[in-house]
Amino acid sequence: MLHNPKHPYFYSAGLEGISVGKRNIPAPENLKKVDRRGSGGMVVDSGTTFTMLPSNLYDSVVNEFDHRVGRFNERASAVEETTGLGPCYYYDKVAKVPVISLHFVGNGSRVVLPRRNYFYEFLDDGDGIGKKRNVGCLMLMNGGDEEELSGGPGATLGNYQQQGFEVVYDLEKRKIGFARRKCSSLWDSFKN
Repeated sequence: MLHNPKHPYFYSAGLEGISVGKRNIPAPENLKKVDRRGSGGMVVDSGTTFTMLPSNLYDSVVNEFDHRVGRFNERASAVEETTGLGPCYYYDKVAKVPVISLHFVGNGSRVVLPRRNYFYEFLDDGDGIGKKRNVGCLMLMNGGDEEELSGGPGATLGNYQQQGFEVVYDLEKRKIGFARRKCSSLWDSFKN
């Protein structure tokens, strides 16, 4: 866990990179640490819906994802315009998408995201007249240019990407842990 002198209430981690399939995309240096002005790092925030990445990293992740998925599936541009998500694709049966993993600074820490945490699948009825089609969209957001992000977190790990994980904050040892859990069964264990 990174110390943020300007925003001590943020729980931040250093992001080393993001893997799309087997390709590791390095994170910019400002995501690996927080400077004395409080800029940088990746804040873990359950109050933000989707993960937001700085433009350059976001573009690299999207380009790699599109390279792997767009070769086999038609782009759903109209859905992108309507939802604000992207890239989105039409598919017939099951869309084949690469695994996305987050790599954190320290001890080779890695969080492999379940598919449902980064690829939203739904049925699009288009204009309501035509055939309904299966659509899937990448659920990461462009957080803006690095210059725009100065004075605060460089990226945000949103709650959609945290779902199905128990996130543990060890404030004494300054560590954040992620463990796959069926959170509903965890809640039931507290009631007994």
